[in-house]
Amino acid sequence: VKLQSITAEITDDPVTAGIEEKLGWLESVGRERATLIPDPPRLLKDTQPIQLVNSGDFSTELYK
Repeated sequence: VKLQSITAEITDDPVTAGIEEKLGWLESVGRERATLIPDPPRLLKDTQPIQLVNSGDFSTELYK
């Protein structure tokens, strides 16, 4: 699996469930590293916004 793009949008829609079924790899990647992208820059000033996205941004239920 290779993540190529993400579109994030703030809405007033209710929170949905089931992301674990759609992104089955999310939990294992979240346990392996802090970001979805391997080897992010060490310094925050050198990062791009996509490099700050992590598995917790998709679900708070993954590690219960």
